[in-house]
Amino acid sequence: PNTIAEVDGGRSAGPFLGPPFANCRPCPSFSVPKRPHDPTNHEVRLINNYSSGGVRSVNDLWWSPRLLTFHMSASHMRDRIAAAGPAAKMWAGDIPKCFRRQRLPERLWPLFVYILRTEEHGLEYFSDQSTPFGFTPSEWGWQCILALLLWRMSTVGITDVLAYVDNFWVLSSPAQDHEVRRSLIESVFKEAGIDLHDRYDEPHFPALGW
Repeated sequence: PNTIAEVDGGRSAGPFLGPPFANCRPCPSFSVPKRPHDPTNHEVRLINNYSSGGVRSVNDLWWSPRLLTFHMSASHMRDRIAAAGPAAKMWAGDIPKCFRRQRLPERLWPLFVYILRTEEHGLEYFSDQSTPFGFTPSEWGWQCILALLLWRMSTVGITDVLAYVDNFWVLSSPAQDHEVRRSLIESVFKEAGIDLHDRYDEPHFPALGW
C-alpha cells in the first residue's frame, strides 16, 4: 500500500511487469519501522539500498558536500525550555515527506529502479521520480532547502527556530508574543507552498521519541 501511495502521489512510477528502461540498475530494498519509538505503530518505511555494489553503486556516482549545520539533540530542547521559563509556550510542526518533495531529473530515473515481490502480485518493478530514502544526496538536498527556510524565518524576526530534519519547534518566553511568532512562522511555510501536519500548540508534545 505504501508503494502504491507513492505512485498515486506522483513520486514513483509503476508497477511494471518488467524493467521499465532499456538500461536500468535495480537495487535491493528493505523496510524499517516508520516510528520505532511507538510500539503501537506498525507502519513501515521502504528503504532502497543505493549503496549496494560498493564503488559501483548508485550512491558512489555522487559527491555529497559536508554542510556546516547545527545538529539538534534532546539537550538543546531541554535547555531552550528552561531558558524560556515556567510560562513558556510552544509551537511545533512537521513537513510530510520532506525528502520526497525533491524531484529527480527524468534522465536519472533508470538509476532508481527497485523490485518488489509479493504473493498477491508476484514480481513488480517501480521507478522513483523523487529523491528516495537510502540515496545519499537526499539528505544534503533537504539540508539546503532547510537552510533557505531558516534564512527566510530569520528575515521575519524568528531567529531561534529549532529544527531536526523536517521537524520544527518555536518556544516563546512570557516576554515574547507567542501568537505573533506562531503566525510569522506559519506564514513562511505558506509562502513556500509547504503544508504542515502534526502541529502542536499545547504544553505536551512528542519529540522524536525523546
